[in-house]
Amino acid sequence: MSRMNFDDAALAIAEGQPTIRPLTLVEASSRAAQLMMTEFKELISTLDSDWAKKCFAFLRVHGPSGDAAIRDGNVWALEQWMKTALASVIASGVVVQEIVTPESAADLAKLRKQVAYFNLLPQETAAEAAEAVPAGPTEADLDAEVINHWRTLSTSEIRSKCRDAAYKSRFDRLMNEGRLGR
Repeated sequence: MSRMNFDDAALAIAEGQPTIRPLTLVEASSRAAQLMMTEFKELISTLDSDWAKKCFAFLRVHGPSGDAAIRDGNVWALEQWMKTALASVIASGVVVQEIVTPESAADLAKLRKQVAYFNLLPQETAAEAAEAVPAGPTEADLDAEVINHWRTLSTSEIRSKCRDAAYKSRFDRLMNEGRLGR
């Protein structure tokens, strides 16, 4: 559908025609996922790339089959259900954080608080989601891995690993702190 200019929109309104078509479920779902990626940027950056597919799979099983707002493409309603699904798949271990940072932990706490507020799932499922501890390596684990690499790998292997920006940043920080000494 092409965009309407101002004159076409005014004419359509005068004739009683709708100027904006409702979103399809796919479009609304995509917008809901984009809103979540903006709101929980740090958390989502630490998740598997297929987190959204797993959330939609969760919603197929546990979601609101009779919710008219969902069927009509209500982005806000879809976003709340997606947040619930994300908290649930993280709590169940289906989606795992690859790294836990203070920022991602804060985002996860914020997500859990919102899910608990809207209470879209039965109490026992919501309680499990709120109590789950995020899986994945901690900052200390990643520091220990870099220190171990420094002690055991050759210089060329270290150089190769430092091509990854996150690894190089951690390596440089540990080097500056004097924690990579022999």
